[in-house]
Amino acid sequence: MNKKSYDIIILGNAAAGTGAAESIRAASPDVSLVMISSEPELGYFRPMVSYYLYDAHKPNLFYLHSQDWYEERNIELCLGTTVTELLPDKKLLRTSEGDEYVYGKLILANGSRNNVPPIRNIDKTGVFTVRTKKDADDIKAYAKGVQEAVVIGGGLLGLEFAWGLKNLGLDVTVLEIADRLLPRQLDHEGSRLFEEGVINAGIKVRKEVKIQELIGKEAVEGVLIGDGAGEIINAQMVLVSAGVKPNKELAEAAGIECNRGILVDASMKTSAGDVFAAGDVAEVGGFVYGLWPMSLEMGKVAGSGAVGQDAVWKTTVPSSIFKSMNMQVFSIGDIMTFESKGLRNITDYDKASGSYKKLYFEDGVYVGGIQMGSLNKSGVMQKSIGKNINAAQMIEDVFLK
Repeated sequence: MNKKSYDIIILGNAAAGTGAAESIRAASPDVSLVMISSEPELGYFRPMVSYYLYDAHKPNLFYLHSQDWYEERNIELCLGTTVTELLPDKKLLRTSEGDEYVYGKLILANGSRNNVPPIRNIDKTGVFTVRTKKDADDIKAYAKGVQEAVVIGGGLLGLEFAWGLKNLGLDVTVLEIADRLLPRQLDHEGSRLFEEGVINAGIKVRKEVKIQELIGKEAVEGVLIGDGAGEIINAQMVLVSAGVKPNKELAEAAGIECNRGILVDASMKTSAGDVFAAGDVAEVGGFVYGLWPMSLEMGKVAGSGAVGQDAVWKTTVPSSIFKSMNMQVFSIGDIMTFESKGLRNITDYDKASGSYKKLYFEDGVYVGGIQMGSLNKSGVMQKSIGKNINAAQMIEDVFLK
C-alpha cells in the first residue's frame, strides 16, 4: 500500500477537472497537485467522441492538453486509477489497489455515467452506451459484423451517434419516446424541418415509441416496440442514449449531502469541509446541467476556491449546437418551456435556403431562440441573453443585418 499527500487532489480529468487544474495553476504554480482518473487516457474533449466514432474527429484537437502540458506545470497524473472510498474526516481517498491519498483540498469532478432505462433484456450482447473513448472503440469493433442498428433516444447525442453508425455503413433507426425530435431545443416547426434533414441523411425515425423488450438469444437481434404482439425492428446492435446519472455514490457514502447530484453552493463547496464538486457530478441551484461549457466553468470556480480565492459560478442559459448530418442547428434557452408558456415569438423561414430563425420574448425582453441552416447569428443570440434587449433590437441584429 502506498500513501501520498497533496495540497490539492482533483478526482476526474474531463471538463470540470481540467478547468480546475487550469485555474489552480494560473493562481498558484507551487501547490502540490494530482489528478486522479479512472480512465487510462489523458483528458479529452468528450463531445468529440461521436466524431471519433467514425474517425471524423481532428486528432490534434481531441485531447485537452498534451502530456508535456501537465509535466511543465508539475501536475501529477494517476490515470486508470479508481477511487473506492472517501473519508472526509481524515481527508483521505482510497483506491481499488489499496493506495491512499491524503488531501488538503479535494475537488470532485468525477462526472457522470450513462443512464440505462429498465428495458427488458437490455443486458444482451450488442447493446452499448457511449461515454468514453473506449466505448467508441468497442462499438467500432462490433459494428464490423453488423448491418442494422437501433439508437434508443432522439436527443442531441443520440442523433450524433446515429450519424456515426450510419457512417460506419449501418442501416440506422432512431427510436424516440417524445412526439418530436429535440423537444427542448426546437419548436414543432423547427423539429419538423430537422426531422426532414435526419431522414434525408438516410436515418429512419420513429417517434412516440413504446419499447417492450430486446429480442435475441445471447446477442440482440431486434427491438420489440408497440403494444401486444407489436412490431420488431431488426437490429444486431443497439445504442442507448437516454441521459446521464451523476457519479455521486462516492460522496454519498462519505456522508456528503447529495440530491440528484452532489449539492454545492455557488462557490462549488460541498457540505464537507475543504471538499468541492464541479461539473456533471454537481447539483447547483437545483440543477444538474451536464453540459461541457458549464462544467468547464464550474471547474474553474472550484479550482479558484481550492487556492483560497473568492469565485462564484454565475448561472448561464443553456445552449446547444448540432453540426452533423449536413445540418447546423443552434438553440438557446428551454424552448419547450417557452412554447408551453405561450411566449411571444418572431419567426423567419426561407424555404429556398433552408434558413429558419425564431426568437422568444418574455415581458418584451429577448430570452432565447433557434437558428437552423446556418450558425451566423448564434453568437449575437448567445451574447444578447440577459442584456434586457427588446424585440426591435433583436429583429435588427438577427433578421435584418
